[in-house]
Amino acid sequence: MMISSLPAELGYVGHSLGTSAMFQMLSARPQYSALVRPYIALAPVAHVANIRALLLQVAAHTTPLIDTLG
Repeated sequence: MMISSLPAELGYVGHSLGTSAMFQMLSARPQYSALVRPYIALAPVAHVANIRALLLQVAAHTTPLIDTLG
């Protein structure tokens, strides 16, 4: 329940597990996405094994190579 004295929007900065918690909350309760502005995800936890988009698969596996080559 939102209290009327609270601001209409609320900013959120999450790091690692905090980003996962916010992603889960926003997917479970999409109505909150209108209230959370901005949402800044620092170092989000991600697993790329199930990505279906070819471009994202290539990017996920190319980044370590780019880091190595400098």
